[in-house]
Amino acid sequence: MRRLVALALLSAAPAVAAQNLQQSGTYLLHYNAMPSTQLPREVARRYAIVQSPSNVVLTVSLQKRERPGYPTPVPAEVRVTATGDTGRSQTLQMRAIDEAGAVSYLGQARLGEGRQPSLTFDIEARPHAPDAEPIRTRYVQQFFAPVR
Repeated sequence: MRRLVALALLSAAPAVAAQNLQQSGTYLLHYNAMPSTQLPREVARRYAIVQSPSNVVLTVSLQKRERPGYPTPVPAEVRVTATGDTGRSQTLQMRAIDEAGAVSYLGQARLGEGRQPSLTFDIEARPHAPDAEPIRTRYVQQFFAPVR
């Protein structure tokens, strides 16, 4: 099922198909946001994601490069703030999804008004490892209103 979620979240629409990545030492922080309406209904239902034109889903996962070519998922404390075009910010409640040891984090944010609203996500992931430093990144995603 994790593969279904990853595929749904990373390839549901060409505009969001590119995966975003921040590397820090041996850690790889992956993140992506997409309109919740682009998720298959069964995925949204399984993970209690509200499907609405004004709702966005953010996924975050952290991996550690143990050996070349074989990154391993690692648990982390993930904190995210999303800020809209008007400057209004919201703290996302990130939920850990553990599918057979592969951990990812899901959060939902509300879009502002407008034909092409954007959100700026400030992401911080702190690996559950002794002396691990947090990995931080800022990610801006523009969303387009569906054509009616």
